[in-house]
Amino acid sequence: MNTAKVASGSTCVVFGPRAWSARRGRGLPAAGRRADRCVDLSEDRLALAARAGRDRRFVGGPDAVQQIVDMTDGFGADYTFEATGNVNVMRQAWSRPAWLGPGNDVGVAGKGETLDVVPRS
Repeated sequence: MNTAKVASGSTCVVFGPRAWSARRGRGLPAAGRRADRCVDLSEDRLALAARAGRDRRFVGGPDAVQQIVDMTDGFGADYTFEATGNVNVMRQAWSRPAWLGPGNDVGVAGKGETLDVVPRS
């Protein structure tokens, strides 16, 4: 969080909230956030995120970016954090409609995998 310098009142999206907590030792700090969204393929991991105080959670998939856009009234998130290491999820987290500001990768992709990002659509 110190590296990302999340501003007070920001909207954050975490892809892989359980992986984020395991790697970082904790979730996003609650102070100053307007809201955070957690995206995961597992209902069980989303339930863990709920117990950690994450206020909006949904099961990911091909329409995750559109769900984020819809949840943020068309604006997208101020910050995204990807913690899965899956390049398909990274692509979603870095998708231009999904975020306005910095994207942050915590997950590590597999050896030899590549990620192509279109910075502007």
